Amino acid sequence: MAAIYNVLKWFRVLNHNANDLLALVTIKKITGWLPDHTVVSLIDKYATNAGGATNIIYTVPANKILFISSAWVSARASAVSSGHFGIAIRNDEDDFTVYLLFIALNASSIMALSNQYRPAIQVPAGYDVYNYSEGAAITGETGFSGWLESA
Repeated sequence: MAAIYNVLKWFRVLNHNANDLLALVTIKKITGWLPDHTVVSLIDKYATNAGGATNIIYTVPANKILFISSAWVSARASAVSSGHFGIAIRNDEDDFTVYLLFIALNASSIMALSNQYRPAIQVPAGYDVYNYSEGAAITGETGFSGWLESA
């Protein structure tokens, strides 16, 4: 799924005399590292969740690949509840595939995490990005950023 191609761009280059110099540079672009914003759709999604539920945040459209570059999760537990809260990916048959992030909470706790993925995580067409709460009184929010490319 990784495509490599040449991209011509102007970059500011520091020469040996510490003077700025503009140079036309050819770089090899590797899919999943640097999105070309002229040909991809940027995605930024988030959703809340409460009390032992599972919520789909985003389903990858047909003939597309989702590249997730970052994810975050924040949650709190009530005084009487503990459990897990997180964001994950499941396949087109609704089977769990991978956790992006999750946190374990004790009663009366609050926590937030974020992460960046380099290279980005590739999610095929038909897969879901979802959040889940495994605790009766855990509430929170999760989200991710990335981009879509043609499959």
